[in-house]
Amino acid sequence: SYYAGNFEASEADQLARIPVANTHMWQVLQSKEVFVCSQLEPERYNKPIQVELYRMGMRSYVLVPVIDQDDVIGCFNLGSRQSHRFGQREIEICRLVANHLAVAIKNSRIYHELKEAYENLKNSQETLIQSEKLRTLGEMTSGVVHDFNNLLATILGRTQILLQKLDTVEMPNKETCLKSLKAMEKAAQDGSHLLSQISQFGKVKAEFNLEPV
Repeated sequence: SYYAGNFEASEADQLARIPVANTHMWQVLQSKEVFVCSQLEPERYNKPIQVELYRMGMRSYVLVPVIDQDDVIGCFNLGSRQSHRFGQREIEICRLVANHLAVAIKNSRIYHELKEAYENLKNSQETLIQSEKLRTLGEMTSGVVHDFNNLLATILGRTQILLQKLDTVEMPNKETCLKSLKAMEKAAQDGSHLLSQISQFGKVKAEFNLEPV
């Protein structure tokens, strides 16, 4: 589509829509040559776009290809409300502008490519750091679980020994002591089970395809 002028967003749908193949801009993109219309005259129209340009007040215009390494990456268009405004001098100036545009567009592309590469590298580094943190945390968790399991094993072992001794001994408040020791035993067992679950954190679970042999 070809749009020209400063339009409000609400007016966009009312603009003329002309297939690009029916414009001289398409001809410029294909031939890589400058196109100059010195005078727009109603009786000499040969492209639909010229009707629209004349209606908008244009009387002459020039189209210059923007080329980067032999590839056309755009078209620089300049129009005038007066006829015969684009001679050889103006065409050369437009060529220079188009060359500068090509360099600017190329630099912009390189900048965005470098920025994207930097962002990807930054994300990869952050992912690697996060992965290393999780690995370290997993190792630390494993060590803490081991130490706590040793403590709980001591508590559980002593509690079970006391339960065995109290079971064969008569003493005041025996039931109360047995109840308290059993509560301690259960708490130690629950704690050991919880630590077993925590120890799985950070471990990579290998998946095996098991077959009978």
